[in-house]
Amino acid sequence: MKKTILTLFAISAAMVASMAASYLGPVNITCDGLARKYIYYLPETAQDGDNLPLVILLHGIGGYNTSFYTSEAKGMANTYHCAVMVPQALPEQDQTLLALLNVANPNFANELKKSAWGANAYIRISDLDANTQALIQQYAPTYYNAGKIQINKNVNDAKFIREAFNNLSYTLKNEKGLNIDNQQVYVTGLSLGGAMSYNYAFSSYSNVKKLVSLSGFLSKGVSVPKGYNLPTLVFHSKTDDVVTYTGGLINRPIEDIVNEIAAANTHSEPEVTTLNQNKVTLTEWKESPTVTFYSISNASHVLEGNHGLKIFNIIGDFLFDTDVSTKESVTTSVSIYPNPVADALNIASDAEFTSAMVTSLAGRTFRLAVNNNTVNVSSLAKGIYIIDLISRDGATEKSKFIKK
Repeated sequence: MKKTILTLFAISAAMVASMAASYLGPVNITCDGLARKYIYYLPETAQDGDNLPLVILLHGIGGYNTSFYTSEAKGMANTYHCAVMVPQALPEQDQTLLALLNVANPNFANELKKSAWGANAYIRISDLDANTQALIQQYAPTYYNAGKIQINKNVNDAKFIREAFNNLSYTLKNEKGLNIDNQQVYVTGLSLGGAMSYNYAFSSYSNVKKLVSLSGFLSKGVSVPKGYNLPTLVFHSKTDDVVTYTGGLINRPIEDIVNEIAAANTHSEPEVTTLNQNKVTLTEWKESPTVTFYSISNASHVLEGNHGLKIFNIIGDFLFDTDVSTKESVTTSVSIYPNPVADALNIASDAEFTSAMVTSLAGRTFRLAVNNNTVNVSSLAKGIYIIDLISRDGATEKSKFIKK
């Protein structure tokens, strides 16, 4: 019991970014009578009137938002010119459960005392051995009669995340002159945070448009609801020793979850490719809403040993519909280079272009001159831009680039 529960729930700190990063907050709010908080990051180039996408990051069990992916969150805010909100989960509120775990597994109890999402994550009593069932029956008859051990079962974290979003939207608009783009609200979670991402997306409180799960899961008995239609990106290790790939006490098989998400939208057979000497299997259902699944061999629960995958680059490309970090251009008729670019953006084309309209992800538009098929972009802030190149005869070509 001790080893099983600790192994299934404990989240390694190995993925916590070591580099300090500035953030705004914590912001304190009240939800259902409970004191809650969140922090957020803004791009350094944010200006009054900007319409910002929002990425919600959800930490794992025992985690803290102040140390969760700090460098990645700041980098995402700056690169994609978006806001990033990191809510904080509460400690386990059920003292009966904590009393049980203090007897059976004090280490796991200490993790729960730090933080755990109310993500409808549970272990069925019937799946445990007879001695463990007897222990639960003696120390936690409420759980025994309910038939499952559920983490923070009475905490409505989906409601909290939505109220944190509403609070942040109000704060940015009234104190900083910034707006959240309601059509670009995304959620990403690790482990129990990944389970919470699903829980939030499935709930009536959800306002997200895309979902990313890092080693996340659905508990046995939890199904993808009818009408689920979010583009979804999933990363999971085949050797995950916490959230078992083929299904364990806490979770359904990961492939079953992904297939059910795809089936919810009647997708056809996926495209399957292998990467990095067959160490990563990429399965893609490309019809809208897209479903993308990276199945990784021999990586840890926190996806260490991921065979060179630049996970946050993949997440950024998925959320913001761009692959400019790996390709020089997204148009087939012209090529722009270098990309990313610092000063001079060159256009490789037989056509002669005379001007360009450049639009940031925040919606700001700039007209730039083109001289000898070269655009001077040195005046632009760091970030991703869409560029409309206008030729001498009035034709246009569209592409994307990163200003570094």
